[in-house]
Amino acid sequence: MIINGGIVKISHALALSAGVFACSGVEAQIAIEEPDTQDSAAANPANGPAAVATADAADTSSASPENTAAQGAIDTIPVSVEAAPDVPIEEAPAMRGNRLIEEVVVTAQKREENVQDVPISIQAFSAEALDAKGITNAVDLQQATPGLSYTVLNSFSIIYLRGVGTDAFLPSADLSIATYIDGIYFPSSAGLASEFGAVERVEVLKGPQGTLFGRNSTGGAISTTTKKPSQTPESSVQVSYGRYNDLRTNAYTNVPVTDELAFNISALYNHKTPYYEHLTLGDALQSDVDKGARAKVRWTPGEQFDITLAGLITKSDGSSASLDTQIDPKPAFRALFGPPLPDYQANNDAPSDYRFDNKVAYLDAKYSPGILDVRLLASTQKITTLAYNDFDATSLPLVSFDTRGAYADVQTAELQLISNDSTWGADWLKFVGGLYYFQSDAGFDPAVLAVGFYDAAALPVVGPLLGGRIQGLLDLADPLLITPVDPINVAVTGLLKTRSTAGFFQGTASITDTLSLTLGGRYQTETRNLYRSTVGVVGLPNPLIRYPQQSADTTNFSPKISLEFRPDIDTMVYASWVKGFKSGTYNIVSIYTAPDYVKPEEIVTTELGIKSEWFDRSLRFNAAIFNNEIRDLQVQIISLASGGAVAFDNANKARSRGAEFDTVWQPLPKNLPGLAVTANATYLDAKYTDFKNGSGYNDAGLYFGKGSLLLLPNQDFTGNRIVQSAKFSGDFGVSYVFDIKGGPVELASDVYYNSGLYFTAQNSPHSQEGNYYLLNARLSYLYEPWNLRMTAFAKNINNGRYYLFNYETDFGTNALLQTPATYGLRLAWEFGH
Repeated sequence: MIINGGIVKISHALALSAGVFACSGVEAQIAIEEPDTQDSAAANPANGPAAVATADAADTSSASPENTAAQGAIDTIPVSVEAAPDVPIEEAPAMRGNRLIEEVVVTAQKREENVQDVPISIQAFSAEALDAKGITNAVDLQQATPGLSYTVLNSFSIIYLRGVGTDAFLPSADLSIATYIDGIYFPSSAGLASEFGAVERVEVLKGPQGTLFGRNSTGGAISTTTKKPSQTPESSVQVSYGRYNDLRTNAYTNVPVTDELAFNISALYNHKTPYYEHLTLGDALQSDVDKGARAKVRWTPGEQFDITLAGLITKSDGSSASLDTQIDPKPAFRALFGPPLPDYQANNDAPSDYRFDNKVAYLDAKYSPGILDVRLLASTQKITTLAYNDFDATSLPLVSFDTRGAYADVQTAELQLISNDSTWGADWLKFVGGLYYFQSDAGFDPAVLAVGFYDAAALPVVGPLLGGRIQGLLDLADPLLITPVDPINVAVTGLLKTRSTAGFFQGTASITDTLSLTLGGRYQTETRNLYRSTVGVVGLPNPLIRYPQQSADTTNFSPKISLEFRPDIDTMVYASWVKGFKSGTYNIVSIYTAPDYVKPEEIVTTELGIKSEWFDRSLRFNAAIFNNEIRDLQVQIISLASGGAVAFDNANKARSRGAEFDTVWQPLPKNLPGLAVTANATYLDAKYTDFKNGSGYNDAGLYFGKGSLLLLPNQDFTGNRIVQSAKFSGDFGVSYVFDIKGGPVELASDVYYNSGLYFTAQNSPHSQEGNYYLLNARLSYLYEPWNLRMTAFAKNINNGRYYLFNYETDFGTNALLQTPATYGLRLAWEFGH
């Protein structure tokens, strides 16, 4: 190795040369070209300073008093630096970093930006970070995103973020947290909790995102970006096996066909036996099976065009998401039902089966003529769902709910105009604008409510609750078709069409080098048409009741104002004011009362936040304080005495305010760069501030409020906490990466804490989650010659007790606990690069 004209080579020979000349009695001066000591040290920090110090010592020796006299008589001896052989110098190996320390690029503002440059509270995870944290699906996100609550019922996702959300599992109900995959809006909550598969990143955007993400994003958005086809051939296979025969597999391959054409395919297959023991069915309880595939074809004919066509198919079948268990019977049924079963036991008589089928095709076409980037996104989605629920959640065949005819047929289209570096004013202005179109046809065709009067002893108890108007309706049917021991299958049809158009714009202008202003807005028009609403009895040719068609038109303008200040390159402080809008809808499960309209939900959010990096960017600290003022918050009601089985109402006003932070820290970036500490927390004060028309159950277990058969009046829920909104939630994790022979080892552990929450607006103690914590750990080894990662994992090591879902009915509280402690092994192999 030759550094600065050979100083390294000759420095090792100086002592020997000086010794030879000294033995011969000859004084010598060796002329050496003076190196740049700073450059030498920079070129090789381990050897540069030592070599310079040796040369300096030689110069000092030659200038000593004993040698001064001889210097005039002795000629300078030139030394050729090329004469000495190369002495290889081994460079110190680079120390291994941590997968959690990364810069994540997000598209929260419809353009690629570093997450630290976006004035929105975001938690973003790359594929590597998801793997490092053990996050495999959307439900797992809540353990890494404080303030997020994610539960599943009958394959329908129920999502709350910062106290804003919808506890609904109907095809006519919209989520308040919009879900996007590859820029495509997925309006149906069915099937959203499936495995991530081959992804690039997942972004959780907090607060209203109405300007750019549109309708029904009053609480935020979850955006998943999957891998694009590229010109780099690559493949991967991942297999994991854990407790409860939990087998999870996914495969991915990317194939370049020509310089302009490539495609990729990803597929998954999961199988898991139930972790609940069914006292009657035993091993016959159906296992959960998920399978799906996504294919993408990408064509880039020249630098201006980038066209991707994709298809997605997912199917789910199982029992866990609809396995109801009765944990707290209403007073009138306690003697009939007996004591609640122990944890992780069920004995319901209904099949408790769910099936989900989703077929999606979508287009992502980009055109960059120079002055603007034009992007067209379009999709068609067909979703069918079948869920069979035991409404009473016991071994008695009293009432069950069958959504065999649930479906959603959706089409979306979005045109975006995005500024780029060639756009006029690009040095001070960035903007995105466009048009959006949405239409859907969704509902139950039909849903079946099976009411059984099998036992004369039970009839006096069940009759007052399920009789009355329902029995009067059934009396209209042919008495010859109904016997006292037959279940009555009430068929309820509710079909809803939606058509929505919108125009949007958002621009960010740099006022000074440190100050920027963002202005945006979205104008939307929407029509919802309840075009069929009928009630009948299965087996009869015609409906018994036909309710009239209804239609509602709404318009909305959702503006956004944000001010960003950068005191230095590593810090951004922002303040924002945003409005959000969630569509109104109709109660489509209406039996003995006509369907009514549920008003739209509106939110105004103010937020003050900071994004920062400290200590040579070894510490990332982001924080925000926020206040959400919500009008007409949509609230779910579940009762056979409410006019149907499931309905919605509006809470007049609600407020959700709080503070949050997230941080990633390398305590010893130079000595231990593989050590990383993560911490996130949210404090939330989420309450109904005006909710005088609340519906629920009194101490006797009788339904009161909207549509009450017993005409029991509404109660005042003002001051109650908003459902599924814990006062405090947070997680803390430590990860350490170090090298051994063959590759790095990664040790990681994290703990998640939730202070508890309510599942009903009534804040009923019968439907409440207590505080709990979850402890997880992972140990992985990457064998780099094969690019094979082996991971041993353990989740919920402490057997934390918390619910997958929990809701009240006329019979009691139906619930399902989340999976207890699990452990397993995961293998991930990447090849073909």
